[in-house]
Amino acid sequence: MTNTFKANVVHNNALRLRILPFIAFLITLLVGLVIVNNYHSLWEKEQSMLMSELVGSQASTIQRHLSRSFSSTYILKSLIEIDNGDVKNFNSYAKNIFNSIGSITNLQLAPNGIVEHIYPLAGHEKAIGHNILKDDKRRDEAALAITNRELTLAGPFQLVQGGTAVIGRNPIFLKNAAGEEYFWGFASVLTYLDDLLSATDLNTLKSKGYQYQLSNTTNETENIFAQSHENMGAAETIVKKTIEVPNGKWLLCMGREPQPWHHIALGLQILLVVCLSVLVTYITYALLRRPIRLQQLVDQKTDALHKLAFYDPLTKLCNRRLFNDLLTRMIATTERDGKRMALLYLDLDDFKRINDSLGHESGDQLLKIIGERLSSVVRKSDIVARIGGDEFCALLPNIQTGVNAAHVAEKILEAIEKPVKLGTHSVRVTPSIGITLAPDDGTDSIQLLKNADLAMYSAKENNRNNYQFFEHKLNTNTLERLILERELSQAVEKNEFVLHFQPQVCLLTQQTKGIEALVRWQHPSKGLLPPGDFIQFAEDSRLIIPIGTWVLEQACKQLKQLDQPNLIVSVNLSPRQFSDPNLLTTIKAALTNAGIEGHQLELEITETALMKNMANAIQILKQIKALGILIAIDDFGTGYSSLSQLKNLPADTLKIDREFIKDITEREDNKVITEVIIGMGHKLGLTVIAEGIETEEQLKIITQMKCDMAQGYFFSKPINLEALNNYLSEKQKKPCLS
Repeated sequence: MTNTFKANVVHNNALRLRILPFIAFLITLLVGLVIVNNYHSLWEKEQSMLMSELVGSQASTIQRHLSRSFSSTYILKSLIEIDNGDVKNFNSYAKNIFNSIGSITNLQLAPNGIVEHIYPLAGHEKAIGHNILKDDKRRDEAALAITNRELTLAGPFQLVQGGTAVIGRNPIFLKNAAGEEYFWGFASVLTYLDDLLSATDLNTLKSKGYQYQLSNTTNETENIFAQSHENMGAAETIVKKTIEVPNGKWLLCMGREPQPWHHIALGLQILLVVCLSVLVTYITYALLRRPIRLQQLVDQKTDALHKLAFYDPLTKLCNRRLFNDLLTRMIATTERDGKRMALLYLDLDDFKRINDSLGHESGDQLLKIIGERLSSVVRKSDIVARIGGDEFCALLPNIQTGVNAAHVAEKILEAIEKPVKLGTHSVRVTPSIGITLAPDDGTDSIQLLKNADLAMYSAKENNRNNYQFFEHKLNTNTLERLILERELSQAVEKNEFVLHFQPQVCLLTQQTKGIEALVRWQHPSKGLLPPGDFIQFAEDSRLIIPIGTWVLEQACKQLKQLDQPNLIVSVNLSPRQFSDPNLLTTIKAALTNAGIEGHQLELEITETALMKNMANAIQILKQIKALGILIAIDDFGTGYSSLSQLKNLPADTLKIDREFIKDITEREDNKVITEVIIGMGHKLGLTVIAEGIETEEQLKIITQMKCDMAQGYFFSKPINLEALNNYLSEKQKKPCLS
């Protein structure tokens, strides 16, 4: 018996020496490959982010140059409107516009739709007398411009004299002696496509291995009119960006040529993982050759490491690493057997509130109970995992339809919402669940997890305590956007915003007549963030409503604290705030709570926001004006509004966009446009404010143009309330100029 026992021990030890090192090899290899795979995914994500930045930059350049080109038609149009249809000194005006704006082939005036004036005329003589509304192949765009009374874009198209160009036609309407409007004609600008593209970095990027393609959509057909290569299909990380143009959209696609070095690096990394696995195997083998006493200790440590690596120590469920492996295997099985599976991604609503109020120990107990409830409502063949924090996943193999997954989600909702006893407290939590299906939504584990995560956040946005299926349109939300939205939501709850104020100075008296309230985010880790870093995300996620309400209330209260009855505080309204049905109620409450009069508040609305629905905008502005509040049109000159539209708005102030002021000392076109805007504003009886004044030379130019007010770093940077109080005190000591 003794010899037999010893033989069995020897046999078992020999068996371990063969099997256990092999198991160690597999575990090490799996962990290494997961790390390599994660690195590869991060690299691809970084490339995608870089490509998105490049595409966004080039698309913005194209859109900006188109906008500047089209602005020439508004200058011509304004001149015609001011002169009531009398064409005076066309060549002189057109020459100044042509030389200052640049990237323009020619400017045209077409009374009654017939081309009569062209600058420069050389090379374009055949266009004189051309009837746009009858003979032109693009007369549909011209008719659309008249119908909508908006600038329209035609092209790109081949010119008779050679080359490809786009043309913007701006309809001009005047009033006769009886006060009736009639169509006068068109102000048009023609721009070569090559000149437009040369303003971008696309050709430089092409030499660095990037590919691009520019197209537009006509009758649901994509028309490619500029590209770096005949076939974009071979490019990696293709990213698309829509360019908004009048009466249409362009699409800029960019990609990068394949990077063979990355695949070589990936192969070397895998080779390194294999070598490391072999090394671990050798070490395991060496350890197993130690005495039996040490062998037992190694077995215990191996088991503990295995549990730590693949199971959640709190809930005893699968952890993220094991779940990813099982998900990959399940996807392969599903594809092979031609079946379907569902992935459920679950997050507990307001779990942080329970953790903060009852303590982490109670929070951990709650997570254990949730894990048990999840396991109790699924089948034995289903897989439940805790993948981090208060996030869980459930993998449902062999389901027939999405309805089956919905039934499981409903059972989970019902099970989790039951009250939970935590010490002396009874709490109730609800989950938000995202559902994605395979192979319907994809066959890649990383993509499926991302899909389910996006669907879960969609459920949170839809009042929580519900489930949502993944839709492909959710992919437009990037991970960075989700993170920022989470932080923004917490910032609203934690009151992490502060107000700074920038003085607005009267150029005649040199006295401060107003202050503009500017919000800042006191981020807990990134410090003080300007609006440009978060306002657009807040607008897209609807968080702009509570943020804007806070800004309005605080601006009114802090104005009251200054005790300056003649001072006006300006507050910006975002497009989403402007369309909020509770806007008037919010404004009234802010005035009442602060104890200030309506004439002490000025609301700034961007020109672009007003142009979206002019009739509705006028009605809202009239209701605001009825409260005694002043109205300012912000960033004027960047949109597509005209003099006829502007005069219908019940506005008090016109703010010239800082982009025109920035280069006013160097660019003649900026000076011309600024002077036209000031003249237009004064003709309509508006107060004109120039933003972004930073130098004495800029101040001198706008003063000579008889601009009413100015603000910018030349006078003061945006400052907090205490610094503003000191600033105003110092200004009051100085005598008022007359």
